[in-house]
Amino acid sequence: RASKEDTPFDVRVRHRLMQNMKTDDLNTKWRTMRSSGTGGKLKPDVVTAYLSMFLEITAPKHHEFAQVNRKQIVSCGGMVPLVGFLKVHDENTSVARGVLLHLADEKDLLGPILLAQAVPVLMRGLAPEKSKECICETLDVLDALSVNAVLMAEMPDGIEDVTAMVREREQRSAVNATRGLHDPVLVCQAAIQTYLITPKTLELLFTLLQTEDADSFLGAIMVAHKMACTTSYHVVLDELLAVAGASLERAVDALQSSQDIVPVAVFAFLLQMATRQEGRDGMVTTAESR
Repeated sequence: RASKEDTPFDVRVRHRLMQNMKTDDLNTKWRTMRSSGTGGKLKPDVVTAYLSMFLEITAPKHHEFAQVNRKQIVSCGGMVPLVGFLKVHDENTSVARGVLLHLADEKDLLGPILLAQAVPVLMRGLAPEKSKECICETLDVLDALSVNAVLMAEMPDGIEDVTAMVREREQRSAVNATRGLHDPVLVCQAAIQTYLITPKTLELLFTLLQTEDADSFLGAIMVAHKMACTTSYHVVLDELLAVAGASLERAVDALQSSQDIVPVAVFAFLLQMATRQEGRDGMVTTAESR
């Protein structure tokens, strides 16, 4: 690579002049934007048009180019404004959740979505005062993310194998770190534990088990089931047994629901929680103490 001294003086001067011209131009555009009536912000109808376009070009029905568009949106920094629209809670928030749902269908985008901290903002849609439509849309996105979290977990049979798998990957990651490399699987799993399957997320999910709305209950129990199929099983178990097992009791009561699919979903969830000895012991002890 040529050093500064190797570059002719007239070339260096020309480059400096071009940089100054670009800087002046950007400063002028910035001041013009900030002095406008909207303060540089896009009008709501323009935001709606942009989000609607992203929603369409990432839709599953366009299978020939949807995947490319999804990855390009994320690689071009699209998660930053998308998370911003989720924070606003206006007429565009529902469309933003739709776009995020399409992005969440891509396994390769799980890490970038979680690292953009979209889930903590998304979880605001599960607040008690939110509409049923908002809650169901939020659960749809969490379900898609949880599916990919299960795929990333690569769960073998038995807790001993899981522990050995994690230990092996940590050792490999330590070796790669000395070489300036990073294991993408471990990075993604760390993001899952930090931003997706957390005590706060499970607490909000299990709060929905106390609702009488069958759709919200079903969505929450299905998301929790998928989260329990990952290496973060213990986080789900802890929250299930918290508050003297209130969520566990509600889940058991739902086995007698008149809704056809609800008992099946609850049974599948409880069966998954019973796949490990600690889960069986915890649920039996909690049930006996109530």
